[in-house]
Amino acid sequence: MIFSNNYSNTEDESTAVDDLSILCLELTHRLNNEQNLRQSPVIFTPSFSSSKTFRFPYRYSHWKSSPILPRAFSRCEHTLAMHLLTIIDRLCRQHNITYFIYEGTLLGSVRHHDIIPWDDDVDIIIPYQKLINRADTPGKQYYKLSYKNTPSAGGYKWHFPFVDIFFYEQDQSSLWSLQTPDTKIRKRHVFPLVLRPLGQLWLPAPRNPKRLFGFDPFDE
Repeated sequence: MIFSNNYSNTEDESTAVDDLSILCLELTHRLNNEQNLRQSPVIFTPSFSSSKTFRFPYRYSHWKSSPILPRAFSRCEHTLAMHLLTIIDRLCRQHNITYFIYEGTLLGSVRHHDIIPWDDDVDIIIPYQKLINRADTPGKQYYKLSYKNTPSAGGYKWHFPFVDIFFYEQDQSSLWSLQTPDTKIRKRHVFPLVLRPLGQLWLPAPRNPKRLFGFDPFDE
């Protein structure tokens, strides 16, 4: 979990004294300033070799929802999820850990350039060997990373928003998640990784994501 001070009122600047509340308060200021942004900024994919975490203009004022299929994240929760991903991205870059967005989050990047509106989590995956080398308790198939002082996720022991961190093994030609070892992915559809948009971030992703959603084990 990511530790912070107590979760305060996110709408009142005089009481927003902890990191999470300040992030949500900044979102309120952003919504007020979005009218001054260009309507169609020109965006170029940044270099993957850079050590920086890249952002680009993102407008919460353009969000839409439906009573039939409402968004799982509020604007504030989405902001916190993006901040959590920024922390993960910087740590992985700092320690040379290869990771990429995965499953529903990868699908969201392809279809929406964002988290799928009705999805309630974020999925990434890293090599299992990195877990063995760095973790005190290897052996789990996945971890959940969240802030300590946000509300619980539907009564579960973890908090919302959260990031699911999965692990993969690999051989010379394929890789597979520890959760689904019988589903192998050709490494040539994954590497070299590229940067894809997710919300206001550019994050590592498989180079040919559509093949991950329709993989043919006999395809060469």
